[in-house]
Amino acid sequence: MTTLIYYFTGTGNSLHVARGVQAGLEGASLMPMVGALADDTIAPRADVVGIVFPLYVTTIPIPVKRFVQKLDLSAVSYLFAVMTRGGTMSYADLHMKKYLGEGADRLKAFFIVDMAYNTPLGIMPVTPPSAKDFPDSPERIAEIDALVAQQVERIAATVERRGAHFDDNPFEAPWGRRFMSELMRRTGGDSEGRSIGYIVDPTCVGCGTCERVCPSGKIALDAEKRPNWQDDVNCFFCYACFNYCPQQAILIHRGLAKYLEKRGRYHHPSVSADDIAAQKAG
Repeated sequence: MTTLIYYFTGTGNSLHVARGVQAGLEGASLMPMVGALADDTIAPRADVVGIVFPLYVTTIPIPVKRFVQKLDLSAVSYLFAVMTRGGTMSYADLHMKKYLGEGADRLKAFFIVDMAYNTPLGIMPVTPPSAKDFPDSPERIAEIDALVAQQVERIAATVERRGAHFDDNPFEAPWGRRFMSELMRRTGGDSEGRSIGYIVDPTCVGCGTCERVCPSGKIALDAEKRPNWQDDVNCFFCYACFNYCPQQAILIHRGLAKYLEKRGRYHHPSVSADDIAAQKAG
């Protein structure tokens, strides 16, 4: 059984999970979704294909949407998806099936893995409401990772036997799913064309980490080696630039969206800036 696991990650949670699933499946390989987006059609040469990605509010990230829409699953017998999240309710499986189109019936399993929250509070909500700090403490992250390891083992075992499985979501009442289905039909349900107001404070040292980790290519350094978020390039809303900046020099302020504090950032401790940047390799 040939297995290929595609992943997209902004702060390392989904890559950490993808690596765990890969370790539990003999001969499985990892492939970044971003690096494959230049192709008009993506036709995996594998019997089993996995898609590992983070939840963004209630939907799937822009690069995952684009990737799924290009998938040719004619040679794939078993498709599974793993969604990582920090606690918000999810309708990502509905989005996934919509973007898969005729290939939706090949999605045999959909798993939800709860992980450390990696979006600054005040920018995106936590549901249910929580007074938790951002970021989580190292001790709390270790506790979460212990639970993640158990979930990853379950995922690998299910995929190994090609089992059918769809995780229940406690935030998803039937009426809510019907409402979201209708909202998706009317609006498209994604973030294409939207933007975030990033600003840079004087502590920026021009190291270029933000440009290197940005998966969409939106960031370009100016003549003074300070980041410029280009208007003609879509942001993927991954917060890699925000969370991997070694000086915490990147802040957010646009409208009601605000995070101007320097009290820590989050990325998974096992995932480096180099790992994030490597996603762009074709």
